[in-house]
Amino acid sequence: MAEHDHLRTHAPGGTPYADARERYRLDARVATGGMGEVWRGTDTVLGRPVAVKLLKQEHADDAVFRSRFETEAHNAAGLHHVGVAQVLDFGAGDPDHPPYLVMEYVDGQPLSALLRPGVPMDPDAAATLVAAVGDALGAAHAHGIVHRDLKPANILVTDDHQVRITDFGIARAVDAVTLTRSGEVLGTPQYISPEQAEGTPATPASDVYSLAVVAFECLAGHRPFQAETPVATAVAHLRAPVPDLPEIVPPALAVVVRRALAKDPAERYPDGGTFAAAVREAIAMPAGVLPATVVAPAVPSRARRVPPPVWVAAAALVLVLAIAALAATTTGGDGGSPADQRSGSTPTSSSSLAGNPDNGNDNSGPGNGNGGGNDNSGPGNGGDDNSGQGNGSGSGRAGDHGHGKHREGDE
Repeated sequence: MAEHDHLRTHAPGGTPYADARERYRLDARVATGGMGEVWRGTDTVLGRPVAVKLLKQEHADDAVFRSRFETEAHNAAGLHHVGVAQVLDFGAGDPDHPPYLVMEYVDGQPLSALLRPGVPMDPDAAATLVAAVGDALGAAHAHGIVHRDLKPANILVTDDHQVRITDFGIARAVDAVTLTRSGEVLGTPQYISPEQAEGTPATPASDVYSLAVVAFECLAGHRPFQAETPVATAVAHLRAPVPDLPEIVPPALAVVVRRALAKDPAERYPDGGTFAAAVREAIAMPAGVLPATVVAPAVPSRARRVPPPVWVAAAALVLVLAIAALAATTTGGDGGSPADQRSGSTPTSSSSLAGNPDNGNDNSGPGNGNGGGNDNSGPGNGGDDNSGQGNGSGSGRAGDHGHGKHREGDE
């Protein structure tokens, strides 16, 4: 028996409702996932189709969840963007009804149903889809809203190839419950950011990472990290080097995706809109041209010998002569040479000027198979993000991958 088969019913034929007011009729269950179920329903007041997500009944009894859920759902309801499935209503649940979220009904299917293992998408189509999702995330990030659980199951592709992100306002509320349980990994392990895997609060850069995992899966036909257990998969996001994308992927696009998959959030694109702009810029570049933010691989500091700038050497020489002259004056001109009066060496050295930016890691290029070091060969490491700002239309096409009805679910 399904989890929500116990819902109280009053209509003829036993039709269930999501709420005690009997406004949202549940017509057909279309998906089941880790957080609950998705139903195709009807708003009986306005007479329009809706999608209703029923969360697990156990959450209704948690006071922290109820408070967080109401706040997050209210914020999500105020988010308006063509790439975001509009939140219409919500309820924190009662003894007879689990917490629910009412969204606009999207006539399409989740990206998870369109992806085929081992079958990469066309790079142009994948880039267009990722950029459209990035635009939608960017709009949320501009309002201080972080998704925290972006994955193909939460990206709906409509019949006219538009994209809609769902489940804003749910992940953070559920986190409030799961944080109290030992041994659980927050988010979906296959798409979780390294900082979330460590228990650090998610930021817009965390959503960028999750979208980059989705981009990798679209371009390669498989996820970048996959282990035998959810915990092992989360650890791989933390420690394993990012594998190379297929050669068919344009190098400029591969560089952008690799940067978005950086372990350190500070090395990624800061928000969805910036990532989307970088993807569009990369796909528009001629073959063989890389983004302007790409830098040469760093040389380990122990092998570098950076000479001091000319002006530093000149200043040091002037300082030495001044000290020598002062010493000669104070000793009454006893014939000592400048070298005899000097108590130390010049105040500059190549090591102090060069710094230690590399910390001894091998950053000689992408695809570093040595698990002991991070691959920092992507663009923007230690430099400015010149990939451009601004959000696009958010209405990119996802390519011809079939059509269907709303089948949102959690993987």
